[in-house]
Amino acid sequence: MSLTTTGNLSLNKKMDPAPSSSMPSPSPLPGIKKAIRIAPEEIKLLSHYIYTVTGIHIEPSKAYLLETRLGKILEKEQCNSYMEFYHKAKSDTSKVIEKQIIDAITTNETLF
Repeated sequence: MSLTTTGNLSLNKKMDPAPSSSMPSPSPLPGIKKAIRIAPEEIKLLSHYIYTVTGIHIEPSKAYLLETRLGKILEKEQCNSYMEFYHKAKSDTSKVIEKQIIDAITTNETLF
């Protein structure tokens, strides 16, 4: 079996760069929202909050964990930032958001 090709290929042929375009990049697909990124100060704030309600310490390097586990709740609560989400959770007297955060952060492992 040969990996060489025959045909009209030239190694010396220069490729023209793609023409530059002043058109804006396409928007996300309909129904798909751009994920909200968590800022370093929001990581500290939410990590401390989570520690006070669960006893679970989340390292600052675990931003992805907070984004993936809390992102859906943040979207459901229609928050535009994790700071807004934090304040909404703290002011929720029913503690429904707090329970959702606990459920999202904990692993729920039952094997002893």
